[in-house]
Amino acid sequence: MSGKGRAVVRCGAAVGLLLALGAGVFAGWNLGAPSTRGTSAAAPPPSPTLPATGAVAGAGQKRVVLFGDGMVDGYGLPDGKSLPLLLARARPDLLLIDLGLSHEWSTQLVARVRDVTTAQADAVVLWTGSYDPANGVGAQQYAANVATLLDALKGTRVLLLPPVSLPTGPDVSAYAVELDRVAAQHGVQVLDATSALSAPDWLDSGQELGPRTDAALAALLAKAL
Repeated sequence: MSGKGRAVVRCGAAVGLLLALGAGVFAGWNLGAPSTRGTSAAAPPPSPTLPATGAVAGAGQKRVVLFGDGMVDGYGLPDGKSLPLLLARARPDLLLIDLGLSHEWSTQLVARVRDVTTAQADAVVLWTGSYDPANGVGAQQYAANVATLLDALKGTRVLLLPPVSLPTGPDVSAYAVELDRVAAQHGVQVLDATSALSAPDWLDSGQELGPRTDAALAALLAKAL
């Protein structure tokens, strides 16, 4: 688990991802509706392309930042099964900016929240709390961290995802209660992710969500955004 910025380039059949933090540089996931001209019904969709760093949203597009503990970025999954790409395919009207770092907890997010405000997003999907118990962040401190994040994002639409207990980690139910309380105080919506997270699948490491849950969460966010 690392709080340091990292640069990742995923070069595969599906998508390239550039994530450069610490210098205010952002990568966007943007898939326009693919053209079917000259292709057969069985042909796969064209490989998506990554907009230039700092890309400006197209006409009618909204800039949406994915910010959280790494579960929002589909870490460990093939590009074609990661949450950002699935969401981008479902909602080409969104320019997705992925600022998630793997295994990050709320204290680290507070230190990086300026990255989000600099991105000038129309909406922010914030997911944190899943890794807090294992890193010694108590429920009360977690609540204070979330409040700090929401204060920093005031004026921007924020969608919160509830924390999920890792297979070998502590229970996060107390953290979910605190999230609901702080969200209500700030007038922010906590998405009902019960169906997606009631029995999540996990990769072998037990630290990253599997493709079934990523797909369910992408469908949930596609409707909510």
